Amino acid sequence: MKLGVIGYGNRSKQVIECIQKEEPACIVRAIADVRNDSMQAEKDEGIGLYDTPEAMLASEQLDGIPVNRSAPMSTGASL
Repeated sequence: MKLGVIGYGNRSKQVIECIQKEEPACIVRAIADVRNDSMQAEKDEGIGLYDTPEAMLASEQLDGIPVNRSAPMSTGASL
């Protein structure tokens, strides 16, 4: 299962770890986060980095997308 992640902070990393523990076939293929310029390790792993969820969705074929942003920002992305 190919995952995209919206918001990639500490909580998001914990959520992904739990998902992968239950289903090792789940892999992160894309991340949408405004701080993606500090994610060189993820980029080196071949994960697509995007500034916006819209850009990620337009470029990637994903099976699931955990949304991990602050509450006011999550509603729109979740819908």
